[in-house]
Amino acid sequence: MHTVAMTVIQHLRCLFFVLAVTHLFSPVVESATNLELSSIFRVCNSWKSFSRSSLDCSMRNLTDVPANAGHMIKLDKMDLSQNDLKQVGLEDFVNIEMKHLNLSHNQIAVVFQRPFRRLRKTLEELNLDRNGFKFIPLAVGTLCNIKRLSLSYNFISDIWLENIMCVTKSIEELDLRGNQLTYLPLSVNSMKRLTRLDLSENRISGVDGLDRLVNLESLNLASNKLQSIPPQIKKLSKLKELNLFDNQIMKIPSAAFAGTQLQMLYFGGQKVAFLSRKALASVQEKLEYINFNSMMITEYPKIITKCKKLKTLEMADNGLSKLPKRSFHRKAQMIKLNLSRNSFEDVPKTINRLSNLQTLDLSFNKIMVLKPGTFSKLKNLRKLVLSNNMILQFSYTAFPEASLSTIRLDLDVHGNLLTSLDECFFKMDYMKIHLGSNPLHCGCSLYELTVKGTVSLGQDFRCMSPPPLLNVTSTDLISSLRETCSTETTTKTDCD
Repeated sequence: MHTVAMTVIQHLRCLFFVLAVTHLFSPVVESATNLELSSIFRVCNSWKSFSRSSLDCSMRNLTDVPANAGHMIKLDKMDLSQNDLKQVGLEDFVNIEMKHLNLSHNQIAVVFQRPFRRLRKTLEELNLDRNGFKFIPLAVGTLCNIKRLSLSYNFISDIWLENIMCVTKSIEELDLRGNQLTYLPLSVNSMKRLTRLDLSENRISGVDGLDRLVNLESLNLASNKLQSIPPQIKKLSKLKELNLFDNQIMKIPSAAFAGTQLQMLYFGGQKVAFLSRKALASVQEKLEYINFNSMMITEYPKIITKCKKLKTLEMADNGLSKLPKRSFHRKAQMIKLNLSRNSFEDVPKTINRLSNLQTLDLSFNKIMVLKPGTFSKLKNLRKLVLSNNMILQFSYTAFPEASLSTIRLDLDVHGNLLTSLDECFFKMDYMKIHLGSNPLHCGCSLYELTVKGTVSLGQDFRCMSPPPLLNVTSTDLISSLRETCSTETTTKTDCD
């Protein structure tokens, strides 16, 4: 009896909700009956799935597009991602008009042409990522107003111009990463309005015709089979972002980027040990971001000292052991510096000159000592990563004295050789310290910092001393020391 009553209540709630939606959003659902709407909401299984302009049917284990969804003719956005759809049927979107459609993370390999008939002039964004397409469906090629098309992680090896003729006139952003392309399809060269193109994670060895994309601002060719920087790139006069990460390029010619407006360059992942002084000469006045991660560089490239607008430098996973005195342009406004996974034994002194630096990563090096004043001029530093080094002692004198009590810093020193922490860290009310995987002495100082929330020890932490607390975990530390430390008077420490 209880079950029957609950079922009746649920149906009444559904009917009430549908009537309310029909009244409030009648322009959106003007051609759908109450019964049709009820079936859609029941399939999508969420009272929150429908708003004034969108319908969310993602992650519902659907094998078909919900019946009658195509009658909601003025819907702005529909999300059918992460289901088990295998095709788009003849009646699925036959009467609908919308701007955004997400069909990603399904198993779709077939799209009939008729369903997109009313979408030809309205659809602006279509996401078909992670499906089973071997070619772009003809139905997609009829979308004459499409601006953003995403087909990443399918099985596409070519794109025929006749299949996408209408698309080429309007498209601005195209994502084809993770497919089976071996060259730049000729049809892509016809996309004159294209501003963003992602061809990463393919098998491309050449990009003939790329220079025809005169409006291109962002180009991603990472993880392909390029053996040199394509000469067509220098003809892309509006290009601002270029990703060549993880190819087989051996050098950067002096005029490789001449003619571009390059601000962001991803060049890591190449087997390059040396970069000439002229490698970035043509764009040194414009570059704001450089990625030289995972290369074979053992000597700091002097070309970087010429980049006066540089804000982010990524040089992780190389063989650097020192930085020259003048490593950065005197006007550089560096915000982030990543030198992790190198061979530094000391923190380079030149870093202390980067007064605007907010993030510094020196993890996985060989640093043992942090000298007084190491970071004394980095008053804007907000994140400092020194994990997995060999640091034995960490003094508060490494930081700016004037801001000791107000410094807001996320400090990561886990995985070092610290046995204790300077008690002056008590004064740092706004600091968060990650101390896990250190052979720490578990005394009242550590207890108070833990209770205060200043210190994070992590789940793998174990006390190394004193003997009564050997192997005590971070979870049990507070209860083990509460009685002892709550009655012990903390000695006042001079931190000036």
